[in-house]
Amino acid sequence: MIKDEEIIIEDDLDTTDDVVLEDTDDQNQELGSKAKIANLRKELVAARKERDEYLAQLQRERADGINLRKTEEAKRDNLKTILTGNMCEQLLPVLDSFDAAMGNKVAWESVEANWRIGVEYIYQQLVRVLEDSGVVADNPMSRPFDPLSHEPHDYRVVDDEAQDGVVVEVLQKGYKLKDLVIRPARVVVGKSKE
Repeated sequence: MIKDEEIIIEDDLDTTDDVVLEDTDDQNQELGSKAKIANLRKELVAARKERDEYLAQLQRERADGINLRKTEEAKRDNLKTILTGNMCEQLLPVLDSFDAAMGNKVAWESVEANWRIGVEYIYQQLVRVLEDSGVVADNPMSRPFDPLSHEPHDYRVVDDEAQDGVVVEVLQKGYKLKDLVIRPARVVVGKSKE
């Protein structure tokens, strides 16, 4: 028989509910109260289980949403890099033409100074636009040959063994966008006599 005892049911959230049973002499009421308490405990266990399932589902859905957002951002960044690379790749022949025109020092110096300054300014604007887009020129002169970012046009026999496998001449500059090679540099690679 339970007399004026306090039964505390603890919840995972540190809240407590007090159940106070009144003093009774009736055996049936006591058994009924025990059955009610047992049913309430079962319901509480079922409610906690259901709550945990809902919580787990909510956490999975939030994680899925975060992962989806990250995936979409990565796709957008990748697409932006590809589009920028394609646009820049189409502009590279224009840069090559500027380089060829300004590379012939005798002809370039014979052009009227004001016109030459204007053309050089346009060239610098184009280079600045590409750099602002993340495109940088790769001039690998005197660096070791890298087949991932250089295209060997020819090999040249060199006397110095330190020049073996090193770029000894750049025929056409390469360009990179971040770590992506837009166009490999066309180079002549040194080869020792052996």
